[in-house]
Amino acid sequence: MMKPELSTLLLAEKPKIKGGGEDAYSCCFKNAGHGYIAVFDGCGGMGAKKYAAANGMTGAYIASRTASFLSDYFYCQKNYLSEDDCAEEYRSYMGEGFARVKENISESSGILIKGNMFRELPTTAALAAIESTPNNSIMCRYLWAGDSRGYFLDRNGLCQMTEDEFFTEEDAFTNLRSDAKLKNVIHASDSFQINSKTVQLNAPTAVIVATDGAFGYLLTPMHFEHLLLSTMLSASDEDEWREGIINALSPVSGDDFAILAALFGFESFSSAKEYFAPRCDELYRDYISPSAGADDDTLLALWNSYKANYYRR
Repeated sequence: MMKPELSTLLLAEKPKIKGGGEDAYSCCFKNAGHGYIAVFDGCGGMGAKKYAAANGMTGAYIASRTASFLSDYFYCQKNYLSEDDCAEEYRSYMGEGFARVKENISESSGILIKGNMFRELPTTAALAAIESTPNNSIMCRYLWAGDSRGYFLDRNGLCQMTEDEFFTEEDAFTNLRSDAKLKNVIHASDSFQINSKTVQLNAPTAVIVATDGAFGYLLTPMHFEHLLLSTMLSASDEDEWREGIINALSPVSGDDFAILAALFGFESFSSAKEYFAPRCDELYRDYISPSAGADDDTLLALWNSYKANYYRR
């Protein structure tokens, strides 16, 4: 029976400050039907402490890169999809690794920003492990901590699979208009949680992970989907798609951003564009065009119309 294969792997990322970005990413595919993609957002506020033993880099910078390295090593040694639920094993592995890094750099007192929200080496994580399965489908396991997100995107639109972890209850729309605080991140100060969700997806589809700098400065969640699709349709290949995303986000994002997308089941980039074109037209007609110059009540009504499909899984 046919198993869909990876046809496009996209990375679009840009630090706000060259050489000092606190987002990181990792990905690996053992073959065209088995791999993972992941992004990490070092938490600059709670991880502002600088470490002389790490060339003066912040805990947030170190944390995102530590998570990236450990996640890749975990994939090489384990299989994110081989067990019923690997979240606890991954959490334990990350905790041990972060503890070792903390021990290695803790001889420096550093420059410490104190506060109740301080954490040593804090970072979010959003990881999607993907395996092709018969009947033209893929098994996808999402692992996450914090507010970096995992999605899938098909002809029915963008679907958020992860749940943002704030002290207050927020959805993807209200989060754009609030200053909610994270209640769970990977860090070296204490215990943390890794969340997990596994789904079977029909191909063709795109599996996506993103840090909050990619979606957190747009007008609505619908605009993130439209940004992904409109830049794809304007591009002639994957490189132009990446540049289109970076050029669209750079003027509006107030943070580092990282997006990884793995497209499965498409014969070519052109076939992916043809597949997604009707959805992009529908999205623009029903949501993007009506949102131009709209007041908050209108935007909320548009979001409420879009919301059920966005959270359909």
